[in-house]
Amino acid sequence: MVVDNTFLSPLWQRPLERGADLVVHSTTKYLNGHSDVVGGAVVARTPEHHERLVWWANCLGVTGAPFDSFLTLRGLRTLHARLEHHARNALSLAHWLAEQPGVNRVYYPGSEERIPAIRTSRRVSSRAFARS
Repeated sequence: MVVDNTFLSPLWQRPLERGADLVVHSTTKYLNGHSDVVGGAVVARTPEHHERLVWWANCLGVTGAPFDSFLTLRGLRTLHARLEHHARNALSLAHWLAEQPGVNRVYYPGSEERIPAIRTSRRVSSRAFARS
């Protein structure tokens, strides 16, 4: 199983711990956080998958430059703080929307009300969704 974990990030979801074989991240988005790097990462569960990925990366020349890695690591230092703000802002927006007269219902996985149709909230770290 391959999981794109770009938007939840390793802070909010760890697919390898839940049985994924490969996990894909866009380092351009949340991991970097500064919009000055274009890149990605693939993380493998097994040494066999890892060896195949390394071979293909070398064969195709799709590895990032050292400076791109430096910039991505710089962004990782602020990932926790940025995601905490995202969660608080999302919860504030969900509460604001719930009070609007034209809105019948707000489906937000982090709400106090459990919504069966949204199963993500059970699989994602509790830190992913701010609570009031």
